[in-house]
Amino acid sequence: MKNILNKIITLTIVFIGLIKISISSDSGSSENGIYFYSYDTICEFTNSIRDDDQYELYYVQAPLMYAIYGDLFEKINAYHSGVGFYNLNGGPNISLDYFAGPTLENALIPDNITKDSQGNYNLTWNTYGLIEVTNYINETYWSKRELIMYGLTGLQIKQYLSWAPIYNQTHPVYNLFSIASADGSSDNGYLETILHNLGIGGGGGGGGGGGSGSGNSIIYQNSSTCDDFVWASFNTIYQLGGTLVGMQSNPPKDQITLFTTDEPIIVDYNNITQRNQLANFYINLMGIANKNESALQIFQELISLFNGTFYCYIDGVYYELNLSKPTPISFTYQPSPMPTGQRDSNSIKTLGNCYSKSSIDNHSFFNRFSKIQIIFIFIAIGLGVIIILYLSIGIIVNKSRGKSGTNLIPNKKLWTSIGSKFKRNNNKNNYKPLLYNENTIQ
Repeated sequence: MKNILNKIITLTIVFIGLIKISISSDSGSSENGIYFYSYDTICEFTNSIRDDDQYELYYVQAPLMYAIYGDLFEKINAYHSGVGFYNLNGGPNISLDYFAGPTLENALIPDNITKDSQGNYNLTWNTYGLIEVTNYINETYWSKRELIMYGLTGLQIKQYLSWAPIYNQTHPVYNLFSIASADGSSDNGYLETILHNLGIGGGGGGGGGGGSGSGNSIIYQNSSTCDDFVWASFNTIYQLGGTLVGMQSNPPKDQITLFTTDEPIIVDYNNITQRNQLANFYINLMGIANKNESALQIFQELISLFNGTFYCYIDGVYYELNLSKPTPISFTYQPSPMPTGQRDSNSIKTLGNCYSKSSIDNHSFFNRFSKIQIIFIFIAIGLGVIIILYLSIGIIVNKSRGKSGTNLIPNKKLWTSIGSKFKRNNNKNNYKPLLYNENTIQ
């Protein structure tokens, strides 16, 4: 009964809560000044950042579905996460996070399931992952904040922001699950902690067990979640020169893993039989979420679902899983490694036309001068160009008139007269001092 209750709590958190609630509650950092990633908005945003400003990088977290349940999910360490950059020079702060659009429900179940005239099903999806950028940090929403790196410059922040769209292009779909092999072990310590924190059942030990497969698992498919984006951001900032703060332990990361006894099989969607099996699976899944039944009845149906064949849709591909027993899924919140070793800023790809390395060099040169100095520099350059054009055109005209030598200089008489005036004035000052002695004094 204890194992069943453990599964019930976990499965309920993953499906009943997440399927029925829009992800808009997890993009709660957005109020004013929101910038969704695109070529134009990222470039506009990076150009508003001062190159010499100093920043600190924070790991920011908000209780899952905060807008609906407040801090309830904080009790089980279920968070939506992002990164926050605090400007130490009074400029705007910045926050970024990655979320499922248009809702998390769309990442888990099809947008539409239809049946043709021959009784065969068709499945269509409307799901994607998006990075949002805001020019402030909503500290009410991002209630949990941890300093990760310091000593960042505005230039490095611009490079990072120019990297974010590249990440989104390579991670276009939000994938809630990591898929791994089961190693035959079973560790429900973390589930016992969930029960304890929710005030259900006994036990309070554990608090980090990864469930089945935590030791020698083979990772078949990585997840693509808000936490995965955060750790990719940590690596990017580190490669660009960020300095890690001294931490007693690595920051914790949420991870949901499905454990399978065999390697996942790619489903042939063009095979009518397999496609109909897919459709029936998702129809049953949606039916469970929408049933007006007691919690115990819903729990029992979810357990039955997880102990059979399970399907995952990941970036256009369906996978068939044979989930392991007794622990088909784990939900962990454990310290995750931080980047280390030699840095390589060249490994970070950015939007070439947004903030390239050449533009970084140009910006750093002009930042050495004040605005007034830059104005005088441009005036001097302009005058120099005018003089060169004047002399060039004058020489060409005089040459066409048959002049040669110094006579090619345009308006030579004018320049000669001006020069002679300076010469006469200089001669007035070329005098010998009058020496006085006793014979010259009257």
